[in-house]
Amino acid sequence: ERPKADRDEYQSAEGFWRERHRREPPKEATDLRLSASAAVYNQRLRGRTRIAPRKQTLMRLAYFDCIAGISGDTALGALVDPGADRDELRAHLATLPLEPFELGFEEVDEHGVRVVRDEVRTSRTAGVIRTYASVRALLDASDLPPDALHLAHRIFRRYAEAEARVQRRDIETVTFHELAGLDAIVDVAGTALGLTMLGVERVFSSAVPTGLGMARSEHGAMPIPSATVVELLRG
Repeated sequence: ERPKADRDEYQSAEGFWRERHRREPPKEATDLRLSASAAVYNQRLRGRTRIAPRKQTLMRLAYFDCIAGISGDTALGALVDPGADRDELRAHLATLPLEPFELGFEEVDEHGVRVVRDEVRTSRTAGVIRTYASVRALLDASDLPPDALHLAHRIFRRYAEAEARVQRRDIETVTFHELAGLDAIVDVAGTALGLTMLGVERVFSSAVPTGLGMARSEHGAMPIPSATVVELLRG
């Protein structure tokens, strides 16, 4: 048993610290929020509290699995299959100031897998060369919804930037060859329209197989992938 003097001194010290902690709040009393639903230990409350989860906004993504490459007709067909309305697509794309064309969609069997493919039919022959400026004016003269119009402009801008590096000229004077055809313009504008119709906010893709060999183009025989495609894949 402690001597009386020691007990009095011990009780006095204990009372001092108890009184001090009752009067002075802890210096560190800030919540540490690890996530919207994380458990938080609050020193001031001396207990465990739960934070009400914040309302989360979902984002719709699109992922293109390009196992054998990608083209305008396959991209547009891939958007029609999950729900992009075909009649609405035709109605908006018909406002493009182009020569008359028909946009058809066909369900085909590719090695046992059902796919949707689009086909742009026209009586005119190919060979039109358009500049980047003329394509911009063509898009602006259409009745595409604002979001789809903005996305289509972004796609053609990326292509024009790649062509400008390949052609070694200013972007405003770039001429489109492969992407100037009626079917290419319809496919690009249709893909932009399909993405916005489905509410897609971000697009991802697998690695794009580029292939090998040679192909005939407006510039003559060109290796595969072409210089423009290489510039596009650089990002």
